[in-house]
Amino acid sequence: MVYTASLDFRPELFDDPREYEETPLRDCKGPFPNLYRDDVKAEFIRDAIAMANTARLFGKPAYLFFGIDKDGNLRDITPDLRIYEQKAGGPEYTWNRIQQQIGHLVQQYITPPFAGWELEQGYYETQDGKEIYLVAYILFRPLTLARPFTVAKDLRRELSVGQCWIRIGESKTEVKREEISPDDARYCYAYAEVPYVLPSLWQAYFEGLWNDPTANLPQAQRIAAYQELFAANGRPLQDVVEEFLTSDKTLLILSGAAGCGKSAFLQRLVGQWANHEAAAITEIRRREEFKPPPEWIPVYLPLRGRGVTATWSLAHDVLSKVNQLSQSAFWKTRPAHPERLLEYADLHWLIGLDGLDEIWSEVKQRYFIEGLQAFWEEYPRVKVILTTRPDVNRGLLETRGEVIDIAPLTPEQILRYIQNFPGAEDPERYGEIEAFLRNDAELWELCQAPAYLEASVTAFVDAYPQSLEEPATSTVELSEPAPPKSNEPTGSVGVDNVPIVGAADLVLEDTIMEVGESAEVEEPQEDVVLRISLGILLEKVYRHLWEREQGRHPYPPEKWVTWRERTERLALQMDGAKERFSCEETIRCMKIQEAIARLLSLGVLKRDTPETWLRFATRLTQLYFAAAFLKRYIQHAVNHIKAHRHIQHTLPDFRQRLLEILSHISNVNPYPIFQEVNNESV
Repeated sequence: MVYTASLDFRPELFDDPREYEETPLRDCKGPFPNLYRDDVKAEFIRDAIAMANTARLFGKPAYLFFGIDKDGNLRDITPDLRIYEQKAGGPEYTWNRIQQQIGHLVQQYITPPFAGWELEQGYYETQDGKEIYLVAYILFRPLTLARPFTVAKDLRRELSVGQCWIRIGESKTEVKREEISPDDARYCYAYAEVPYVLPSLWQAYFEGLWNDPTANLPQAQRIAAYQELFAANGRPLQDVVEEFLTSDKTLLILSGAAGCGKSAFLQRLVGQWANHEAAAITEIRRREEFKPPPEWIPVYLPLRGRGVTATWSLAHDVLSKVNQLSQSAFWKTRPAHPERLLEYADLHWLIGLDGLDEIWSEVKQRYFIEGLQAFWEEYPRVKVILTTRPDVNRGLLETRGEVIDIAPLTPEQILRYIQNFPGAEDPERYGEIEAFLRNDAELWELCQAPAYLEASVTAFVDAYPQSLEEPATSTVELSEPAPPKSNEPTGSVGVDNVPIVGAADLVLEDTIMEVGESAEVEEPQEDVVLRISLGILLEKVYRHLWEREQGRHPYPPEKWVTWRERTERLALQMDGAKERFSCEETIRCMKIQEAIARLLSLGVLKRDTPETWLRFATRLTQLYFAAAFLKRYIQHAVNHIKAHRHIQHTLPDFRQRLLEILSHISNVNPYPIFQEVNNESV
């Protein structure tokens, strides 16, 4: 017997076991029911009410399959339709008769009136083409009415008015209508028009969070030789966070200098919780339970580039991010009030807001703080961890939350980092690296920030692919002869074999490179050189950090080039005469306040007290950027006059150290120009 298939029948629902797997939104029946028998009518009404309530609860369609049993085995329902065919007077009227019978039962026995169902039928051919089955399903659309669906009319001894069912797990459960209320934890979502989140959807979110490129969780977990951070009072930062999570406080502010590891710490924390909760959800699914994540649900929101306006809503951003990372599994079309998920007592939200200092506009910072205050008034149970540099005005946030200052790395931590860094594990090698970094007090100070330490050790290891045999300060190779004693033209000095001359050796008034006080003629000597020098290391470090910052902010490349050139000009203009300079001076040089924000984020500049003053992070930082500025002129013969003019205005002490750094990074010998300027200044 051949029956007509409906136009909207979806055979693919029978292809994928995930579509007909027994869940709250899927129920499988082998035979098609005989809806003329009272006991079968009653069972069908119970199923229909349970499916309609479940669809309403989840805000998603539910399916009642016929022709496939609970084990996923297909069977043909043709024999089950003969009773309808007989009453209809032929096969061509059979499905109309079935539609009428279902409609009659739904209208008589379900209240409120339920019209959100569709019967679809058709033929399913197995993938090998050997079998064809007549199958069917009823689609129950989610209707968010004011009250749940219940029995509207007694059916002999089978059904009583007011009875109510809903599917929990793989079976329907009778509940009192009053239990499905807005205050019931299991059912409150539908009444608030909020998505009900299945364990599978939570798992999709945690997987999406782990793979989110803006969060970089895997990269943070893989940081080589990672050192645990400590608060300024000596407490491990991890312990501080654990105490915060068990307290009644709602805000924890982690304050630290640029490059101190704030973001990496927060990312590692979020990654740990994401992994922990994903494992818990996997177990919940294995037990076929429908529970939310048992502990903290982490959300990572970088504040860099976030559009913060007077109407900014943190709740909106949080739920949008969660839905986005779940690949829109929470909802396809945004429901009326998804943010009410933040009110649910069994959902423990932990929001990581990374980089208050990345909101460089003071107006936007004010909007952000106001928005955060409004968020807490609405959702007082949600925990927030906020990272920032200490030079950012935190306003009222300091009265709301606890501020924890992150301590710089200790010498012991720096040494442990070097010892565990790939390529530097050998005791002889890490001893040499430590000695090199300690050789300059300001370089050592910079390396107390993990970002600078990582860049420095990487540069050093890359420069020495093989194990070293001599201390870093005395490793030698043969090189070209020393620079000439006069201003005659010279060849270039290679980047990898530049002469290393300490500041004390740069006595520009005398003939360069003369050794000792004896007038006797000595044998020619080879230069003492390193494959990496202080200047080269600084160049590699700042190139690495600059490129990293550039990758975080998708500005046009030409903008970054301009900002870099202006930074170098600022470093030379400040000379050695001033320790700090006003924001107005800096803006005049950099032309745009946004560039200053990027330099602060890089740790090139620091705010001074009061906050209207700025300075370079260290004198070494300033010297490097000033040397980089002169490098462009010195390496082009036509610009030597400009280089001479810029050097003329520098103070002798600053000029002496500037020559040292410049001699490392330039492939043209700078000594003659500096000698000439020095002679003119005598």
